[in-house]
Amino acid sequence: MFTFLLIGSLSKKIEIRKLVENLGTVRPESGGRFVAYGPAGMQQGWIAVQWLQDAERDFEPEELGKVSRFIRDPFFILVEGRDGNFKFSDEFILALEHPDTFAVDNDHGLIDSADKVQNMIRRGQRWLDVSS
Repeated sequence: MFTFLLIGSLSKKIEIRKLVENLGTVRPESGGRFVAYGPAGMQQGWIAVQWLQDAERDFEPEELGKVSRFIRDPFFILVEGRDGNFKFSDEFILALEHPDTFAVDNDHGLIDSADKVQNMIRRGQRWLDVSS
């Protein structure tokens, strides 16, 4: 199972369902959560997104400093799932249309721009469990 945060700008807020629509069959759940899963069902893996209110309270001041280098007016989306046969975590990041407008916090010390994380994925580097 994986968990990370996608951080965007309030001035460019998006519909979060659109983040997972191209990744599989999407099912809305309570609380504004959307889950996408593979063609053969959730046993192939899945990914879920939902708004995360007040996430900045869980950040240390130096972490918020890193976030502010990329995003001045942040909003937070909790992303969680299981990769299974399909690399939902990588495909989610690679599918971001404007990666330069997002940051990623992998909850292991990596806080970086989504376009840099895309480049890590393309080079075959791990990003979900590495520190900065």
